[in-house]
Amino acid sequence: MMPFQAETLYLAVHLLNRCLRQMKVTTANLQLLGMVCLFLAAKKEESLLPEVSGLCYLMDHTYTKHQLLRMERKVLCSLRFDLSYCPPLHFLVLFAAIAHCSDEVVWMARYLLELSLLEGQCVPFLPVHLAAAALFLARQVLQEPPTPEGEAAWCLASSLHVGRCVSGLSISAWW
Repeated sequence: MMPFQAETLYLAVHLLNRCLRQMKVTTANLQLLGMVCLFLAAKKEESLLPEVSGLCYLMDHTYTKHQLLRMERKVLCSLRFDLSYCPPLHFLVLFAAIAHCSDEVVWMARYLLELSLLEGQCVPFLPVHLAAAALFLARQVLQEPPTPEGEAAWCLASSLHVGRCVSGLSISAWW
């Protein structure tokens, strides 16, 4: 097992979803595509990279190093080398800080976000909206009372659209 950061998982799933929309992939190569997306995400997010031979081992040597690297090149070309993605975790941290949420609420919201990775119906939603929904639901489930700060976080979440300006600030100014 490789100890990856949570951001790596979110990026890998995002890359996989994008690839499945843009590339024709046979079911025989689906595992290879998933591993390549994880490999690319690790290259972007992790400080220690997994060995290609280790990835082949995880796939029970179903694919060779050459096949993995060839698929990596195909994925990068298909995505036009655009691996940028701001995961919902980043927005969750921002909204939770604004709303002064308890640690329990944040952990519940993180759990809900992880569940959203398994649900195909969540793919079309923007990360900012997934984070806001997870935080809202976590506060409801744990019965955290509403606060003015929570309302401010919800208003910010509902007004944010990636690439648009909010009160004169671009989204990049938040990070």
